[in-house]
Amino acid sequence: MDKGTSRTFTFRPDSGKDLERVTINDIDVTAESKKTTPYSYTVESIASDALIRVTFTGGSLPDPSPSVGIVDRSYVKSNVGKAGFVLVDVRPKDYFDGLKTYVSGATAGHIAGAINVPLASLKASSDLDLASVGLAKDKTVIVYCNIGGTSAAAATALLGRGYGSVKDYSGGMRDWGSDPNEVVAMSPLSLNTSDSHVRIVSLDVLPDAQVSWTVGDSSVLSLNKSTGPVVEVTGIKAGTSSLTATIAGQAKAQTDVTVASSAGTSSSSGCNVGFAPLGVLMLMPVFAMALRKR
Repeated sequence: MDKGTSRTFTFRPDSGKDLERVTINDIDVTAESKKTTPYSYTVESIASDALIRVTFTGGSLPDPSPSVGIVDRSYVKSNVGKAGFVLVDVRPKDYFDGLKTYVSGATAGHIAGAINVPLASLKASSDLDLASVGLAKDKTVIVYCNIGGTSAAAATALLGRGYGSVKDYSGGMRDWGSDPNEVVAMSPLSLNTSDSHVRIVSLDVLPDAQVSWTVGDSSVLSLNKSTGPVVEVTGIKAGTSSLTATIAGQAKAQTDVTVASSAGTSSSSGCNVGFAPLGVLMLMPVFAMALRKR
């Protein structure tokens, strides 16, 4: 080094190698510098080849560009509902509500605790609008869809908008809905205690599917039978009860049914057709006979 000069050397841990290695008086300056962040040091001299001082300086390296983390079902189950996390179903509302399915043998509906922000809405909405429904940039966002195509596009869009922690549950409903140990949520239903509100609940599954039904509170809701794809639901008294369909070989379908004591026609909240007299309540859609590729 020339007289009166100084020089700063930096080792970046993300580069995988030293940009420059310096040893002075049997001291490996580069190695010592690694005890600081970002592993920088300055060598100063007032005469050629005369060492005056080596200064180790620390600081913060810029974060590497964020990338999407691919996660599995266990990660989703461990974090859904936790502070700092938000689970987002990026499919159209009909899929979220359970009116449509995409994968044969996977129960329709959504993962309990998820919010529904379809991909088209996610791209069109402002940051303020997304934050208002829980999609804030200071949270870890977990996205999912049916088989991973739409969620990958949503994750990329979120990174482009400045979301720093984005996870993609790429298995989506194909993974979750096909496991008998899991439960798929449907949008809640409502009816009243009027005699005209005895309803047929039809679960559209493959013809040979084995289905059994249970209610959470038999004082609120009753069924005319407990097996088969079709049952009659009757409101007994005002209150709320769960209604669960156990389907052999795939996830259970579950919804909450609210019974009102007032007479008249009540409407559903989206996972079924209307409550017209003797109407059919579609808790689940017709399953595709073969997996359609996205």
